[in-house]
Amino acid sequence: MRGGIPPRIFIKNIMRSRCYRVAFCGSEYMITFAVLGLGNRGSVYSNNIIKHKNAKIVSVCDISEASLNQAKELYDVADDELFDNEDEFFKVKRADVLIVATLDGLHCRQTVKALSLGYDVLLEKPVAPTMEECNEIYAAAKKYGRDVVVCHNLRYTPFYQKLKTLIKSGVIGEVLSVEQAENVAYSHYMCSFIRGKWHSAEETSPIILQKCCHDIDIISWFVERKETYEESFGTLEYYTRARKPAGSPERCLDCKYKNCRYNAYEFSIKAPGTLCVPYGFKYTPENIADFLRPADNLYGQCVFSCPNDVCDRQTVNVAFEDGVTANLLMHGFSLYETYRITRVFGSKGRLTGRLEDGKIRLALFDGTDKIIDVNDEIEDKESHSGGDAKLVADYISYKETGVRPLGISELADSLQSHRLAFGAEEKRLENPLPTKTGTVPTKDTVGYTGIYEKVKNFIAKYGDGVRAVTMTVNCREEDLQKRIESDLGFMSGLIGSAVYKIDKNVSDKGYPHGFIVAFCENGALARLSFTCSPLAERTEISAFAPSANVYADSETNKVIVKTGELFDDDREI
Repeated sequence: MRGGIPPRIFIKNIMRSRCYRVAFCGSEYMITFAVLGLGNRGSVYSNNIIKHKNAKIVSVCDISEASLNQAKELYDVADDELFDNEDEFFKVKRADVLIVATLDGLHCRQTVKALSLGYDVLLEKPVAPTMEECNEIYAAAKKYGRDVVVCHNLRYTPFYQKLKTLIKSGVIGEVLSVEQAENVAYSHYMCSFIRGKWHSAEETSPIILQKCCHDIDIISWFVERKETYEESFGTLEYYTRARKPAGSPERCLDCKYKNCRYNAYEFSIKAPGTLCVPYGFKYTPENIADFLRPADNLYGQCVFSCPNDVCDRQTVNVAFEDGVTANLLMHGFSLYETYRITRVFGSKGRLTGRLEDGKIRLALFDGTDKIIDVNDEIEDKESHSGGDAKLVADYISYKETGVRPLGISELADSLQSHRLAFGAEEKRLENPLPTKTGTVPTKDTVGYTGIYEKVKNFIAKYGDGVRAVTMTVNCREEDLQKRIESDLGFMSGLIGSAVYKIDKNVSDKGYPHGFIVAFCENGALARLSFTCSPLAERTEISAFAPSANVYADSETNKVIVKTGELFDDDREI
């Protein structure tokens, strides 16, 4: 044996057409990495690579001097392998694997060049900002016989790996419907999609691709069928100049509204880690102020006057072959942290959970009802719930042995989710908001009680306009039509706007299930997810306004609310 690798595997790695430059450090087999783009994502992968004794970063290219210093000081990259010029960097192949973690619009050119030099590529998502460029990369990988693995890090989280394992085991039977929600914290949305690098769809990519290709990938991974129908609604309505407070300046440091939750300086003092600052930056109040002060730095600009154009809410309905339904809802109004809710409905039961909690509830029609806790499997909960660390570990294992781990997403696997994302954006653009808006009566004509009444009263008191509301309902089939009518009416009343367009994505395979999505004239989105399974009747309600969030569950009869500023605790009413 050589370095602990069985002879058969060692010979396979030497003889295969895409074999590595074999380097030895003592008795260890070493996989070498070059990094193109040592920003946030490039740093995350690099910081995890150096934890592995059989992997080494040998070359880095970045336009930032601070990033090159980081490569030298943290990763021990030699001076003659540090580049601030892409052309110089690409003169020769410098490692076994190239990590491409640059802005979206650069991916195609850089990845194709890397493939032509003989690199295998670990490619940050999204693959590229157009389907044509995705296909160009795919064709190049085929032409040069190299691997491209896409960094869909949700696939590597213990939470989603356990969900996938359970689905594959058949414990819930055949997958009938998948419900996905990405509730983006306003803090994250503000820093990345208003002031940050991804504020412009033209400069990078639409938010449904940039932020949500992970979620669409998870749906595709779970369903494993070809899509037959797609529709999407969404808009940018809140974070615009029309919402700018009267008399407020362009720059937050000059603003009199110091209690504004979006004030760049006040927010950055509370959450300094959200700033995209160079390596070695010292987070003192003075340094933060100096960083935010330059007029060309969007991080210091009022969120209501930035040149952002990506959606602050969007939903995607997808029907797949064999009567399978799926829906994704994304919005930027969570007062909590960014969190994902996933529900998978099968012919024998369902799986539900929140990624950040690390717990999955398995409820079967035979009466089985249990919680599966995966928290002990999470290496680094703060980095995509353990997904980043496991992505790197699994990729290194894949390259060492040729045995494909569960989460690995080759480029071919990513083409469907990217095609769906591009299709969703095309559909969204076909549904612009009307020039005139209508309101709905605020009088409660149905007489809602219980959790409905609590949600309605809370939103009426604390909410400043619901931007997204979702309901998940399991009810008897004979009650379904009545429930749909009343629940859509309830959500419309919460929003206070007439419905502009509606989309139905329904199926009766197994039992009635599906999604009804309403796009309101004020831009708000309402999603009703329904099933008529043999499980107990249950209603869950989530509503999101910029200053108030509420979640209600009829099973526990609890209503959890949150108001106010970053880091405030939620409470039960």
